[in-house]
Amino acid sequence: MNYQPIQAINVGNIQHWASHLFYRGRSASASGLNLPSPVKKNLSKSKERIILHHSAVQFSTGGPVQFSPGIYTRQGVKLAESTINGWISNSLDKKIVLYDAMVKSALTGDYIQVDETSIPVLTKDKPGSTHKGYFWAGHSPPGKIAFFLYDKSRAAKVPKRLLSDFKGAVQCDAYVGYDFLDKPDWSKKVTKLGCFAHARRYFEKSLADEPENAKEIMLAIQKLYQVERIAHNHNFTFDQIKNLRQRFSVRILDAIEKRLKEHLPEILPKGNWGTAVQYALRHWVELCRYTEDGQWNIDNNLIENTIRPIAIGRRNYLFAGSHEAAQRSAMIYTFMATCKINNVNPYEWLKWVMVTLPDTKMSEIENLFPAN
Repeated sequence: MNYQPIQAINVGNIQHWASHLFYRGRSASASGLNLPSPVKKNLSKSKERIILHHSAVQFSTGGPVQFSPGIYTRQGVKLAESTINGWISNSLDKKIVLYDAMVKSALTGDYIQVDETSIPVLTKDKPGSTHKGYFWAGHSPPGKIAFFLYDKSRAAKVPKRLLSDFKGAVQCDAYVGYDFLDKPDWSKKVTKLGCFAHARRYFEKSLADEPENAKEIMLAIQKLYQVERIAHNHNFTFDQIKNLRQRFSVRILDAIEKRLKEHLPEILPKGNWGTAVQYALRHWVELCRYTEDGQWNIDNNLIENTIRPIAIGRRNYLFAGSHEAAQRSAMIYTFMATCKINNVNPYEWLKWVMVTLPDTKMSEIENLFPAN
């Protein structure tokens, strides 16, 4: 990123993560401050830079930075971890209105991609153990907004609540938690789209069992993606993309479906090849729907790429320190992911928002979105 890092942070050690920072959710303590007078004058600026740097680094590298007290001591500054936690928490609390506005805006569009990923969270109910919580992610291609929210549960009640007022196309994988979208009261207002990337992975797993048959299907799916690349490389309009798909992709899909149905009587249902064939045919209607509208995508890869930093983060830190801290992480991921898909420098955007947000009217808050 094009910004000057905080001098007190050893950027060379940025891969050494610690679960204690930010995720403990502790409040700031004034007793943690013991600054020489020259440093006190620049405390506000240093505080801002720590908040900005932490937010940007947490998303781009997949975990919180280890702010070692020794590093600050060598710079003549003594900062308690709770103080830094408090700074970051207070800063995010002031941005809740912006976060809520971004989520609301994403859900007012007519096309959204959704996915979920797990996060271990310390819980007061079972001291010393973790609860398996979930980050629910959404991506609005029309609004160019990616958002995250945290919930203790992976149950269908979460996306039901999230999509309660949504009308349009919802793209998701075949997780049972999204099956409610097929019910009549939901299908009246929502069009469910499948994900060909998920279908392809099942065939990839079956290569060892049925190398020739699986390879044949994968090569056919590859042709579908070639059509998508042609449209992308030529900057086709949505109407042009739809026409291209209707002319070429539909024919490829018909051939794939025919071949899969020919294999169906011969498969072993519980084998990798049988699982792949059954998965594709069971969700065939949703998998093919992307050809009906040029703005719809062939897969959910955009949202999966958005949640990748969280998957990386699970390997870099042990857990979130509380349910509240996990939701604060969801806010950071929302801001940073939306900056990423809009090619906006997250550090500069956050710095600008910190200055601009306090004087922004609610009616004008969308002007602060990275896409704008």
